[in-house]
Formats: sequence, structure tokens, C-alpha cells
Amino acid sequence: MFPPRLLGFLTAFALATLLSGCATGRLAALASVPLVNNGAKVMNRETDLALARAAAPAQLELIRSPIAQLPDNSDLRLRAAQGFYGYAYSFVENKNPARASALYRRAFNDARIALAQDGLRGDLTMMSEANLTRALRHLHRHAVPALFWTAMCWAKWINMNRDSPALLAEMGNAVALMRRAESLDGNYYYGGAHLFFGAYYSSLPPFAGGNLSKAAQEFVKARAATSGKLLLVDVLEAQYLERQTLNRKTFHAPLIHVLKAPSDLFPQMALANAVAKEKAKRLLAHEEDWFRSDCNVLGCCFCVFSFLVLSPSRLWRTSGTYLSSRPSRPMVPAG
Repeated sequence: MFPPRLLGFLTAFALATLLSGCATGRLAALASVPLVNNGAKVMNRETDLALARAAAPAQLELIRSPIAQLPDNSDLRLRAAQGFYGYAYSFVENKNPARASALYRRAFNDARIALAQDGLRGDLTMMSEANLTRALRHLHRHAVPALFWTAMCWAKWINMNRDSPALLAEMGNAVALMRRAESLDGNYYYGGAHLFFGAYYSSLPPFAGGNLSKAAQEFVKARAATSGKLLLVDVLEAQYLERQTLNRKTFHAPLIHVLKAPSDLFPQMALANAVAKEKAKRLLAHEEDWFRSDCNVLGCCFCVFSFLVLSPSRLWRTSGTYLSSRPSRPMVPAG
């Protein structure tokens, strides 16, 4: 047995060592935040898709590591959300939808923790649209990044699980977050909210809120945010708006423009533009099938209806047919 005085000293020493270790861990985590931010910037400038695909998992782990010490750090949470979203969208979704769904869910969980730090607390998945809309009025411009990434990741996770009525019932809330983000700063993340709603208004039938004129306006705003340098705008406009109009020329031309664009058109988003080129190739590969002369117009409209970013209650009331359709996966801005 240790003497009481010695035992007290050893206990105090052990506790001090433990606390010192925790403090050291937090300091190291804080010191790594600039490294994480710089790593994301470097990744966004990458033009080689194969290299980016190979490096992305390590980049994600670099982001996740300091979160263990700083679980409430909003910057790290948003970097993680953006990273998982971009990786799933760019490299996973087309080949492994189930894995992409899990990645989008992780991204959503990170983003909503950041949103809670900005003042929107409570279970977003359980709030009514009306209550959420009221709560959103108290959030201001500082909350735009968390609003945007929470909405993006949430909507993509839901869309990857369109056979789940429980998840579909949450879509209206995801859209409400993006509406608030757009109203506060529509040009955040290179006009990302405008791009989101361009696809939104294009994809829905008129009775459910679709509006091709509004969609065109949103795409114009999205393009203006980067002076036309973000090629995903052209890709998404062709995918959603031009397929709806059944105009093959206006579908084809912007995709060819994307493929011919120089790799250094938008250096800080070079990776997103490289992804856009791959997406453009995939769309052009289906062009003949989508625009053949005997294509049934109603069938084409069902194929385009894939974004599903509307109030599910409204969707249930209008038509169960749309809920059961299985169109191609939507494309939204890459992170």
C-alpha cells in the first residue's frame, strides 16, 4: 500500500498528465485546421481525375482526424461534409449507389452539427416544414455555409433512397434550408443554390411546382456567379432543362462546349470541371436514346423527374406514380 500522501501525489500527477495529453491533442488538432483547409484547396485545383480519385480517401481521413479532438468545430465539420459529398458525387455514385448513400449520410450528419453550432438546434428530420421555416428566419448570413451543405447532403442522401417513404418525407425540410441559404447569399459556393434550384424547377412537373421559366432564370444566375467558368452549370442545364424541352440542339451544344473547354478555365475549381467533363460524356452517350424520333414524350418527362426536391406530402397527394418511378440519378454541384 502507498502512503496516503504519496498516493495523493501519484493521483494528482496522473490526472495532470491526462489533462495535459488532452490539451496537447486539442492544440494539435487546432494546428491542423489550416493544413486541412489548404489540402481542400489543393484538391479542388487537381485536373487529373485518376490522381484525385486515389488521393481523396486519405484527404478525407486527414479531415476526420482532428474532429475526434474538436467535435464541435464548425469549420472541420463543413470541410468533412463537403469532402464526403464531393467524393461520393465524383467517384462513387455511378458505380456504387449504396456506398454513395452512406457517404452522403455521413456528410449530412457532419453538416447538421455545424448548423446546430450556428443556432439551428433540434432534430431537423422531425420538424414540421412550418416550424422549420420559422426557425430559419433567425439565421443570418453567417449560417449560409452550414445551411447550404446540410441541404445539399441531405437532399442527395434522400434521393439515393427514393424507395424509402420515411426519407422522402424529409425532402421538404431540405429544400427549406436551401431556400434560406439562397435568400441570404445565392452566390455562395459559386452560385450553388441557384444551380440546385435550376435542377429543382426543371425536374418537377408543373402540378408539383415545376417551372421551366424559373429554372432558366436560376441557371442564368448560377452561370453569372462564375462568369460561365463552372462547367457543371452547362452539364446540369442540359441534363434537366434541355431534356425537358426535348430540344436536342440545346442539349448537345453545351455538352460539347464542356468537353472542349480548357482544363485551366477555372483553376480554383479545376477538379469540379474535370468531373463535369466526365458527366458530359455520360450524357452524350445516351443522347441518341433520349432524343430519338419515336421517343415517347411522357416517358421522357418521367425520366427527367429524378431530383425529387419537393414536399413529399404534396407528392403523395398528387401522384403515386412518380414515387414509384426509378429515373437516373440526379447531378448536383460537386464539392
